[in-house]
Amino acid sequence: MTVTATAFATSRQHADDLLSPLRRCPLERSSLDRTVDEPMTFESLYASSAALWPPGLRYAADTLWSDAGFPALLGELAEAVASAPSDRSLVLAPLAPAGRPPPDMAFSALGRSYVVPYAVWDDPRQDAAHTGWLRDAMHRVEPLGTGHYIAETDLTAAPSRARRSFTADDWQRLTSLRGRYDPDGVFRSYLTPDEVAADPSAP
Repeated sequence: MTVTATAFATSRQHADDLLSPLRRCPLERSSLDRTVDEPMTFESLYASSAALWPPGLRYAADTLWSDAGFPALLGELAEAVASAPSDRSLVLAPLAPAGRPPPDMAFSALGRSYVVPYAVWDDPRQDAAHTGWLRDAMHRVEPLGTGHYIAETDLTAAPSRARRSFTADDWQRLTSLRGRYDPDGVFRSYLTPDEVAADPSAP
């Protein structure tokens, strides 16, 4: 497990204060490697992130919002990662911002915790094995879920994925707006249940 924390602050002291809980972590002495209070540039942050997703590989992802804590979610997903067919596969567990966003935001935060399992592999002949692993991993935690994140969720995994990526009010608002501005369905919407049933591999 790798823990990364970045403080965006107005001063060095402010940043040190924000990161102080990590310096008091009881697991500090058992860490295999540790970098503390290192100044960062945006270029360095992007480079670190890009290292997780090198070009030329194959990727599949799914997402889950939950009101359960990380111990419950990551306890289940740790077992899934241990059995992943690729040692590149991983789970991201970003800490969600404190509190709920303003109600008129387009982004729907649907829980207190958020996890993103990724299957990462290189051989197209192994597509079925890795996407199957991803869906098995999600099945472990879906009973704890409150929704999904529309930008990365596997829309073909279940007919409910798109709808459950928004609050009920937001979904109704989107449906109403589409009916108003695109009544003839010129622009394709999210997959319907019939499309998922007809072709589970559809993009």
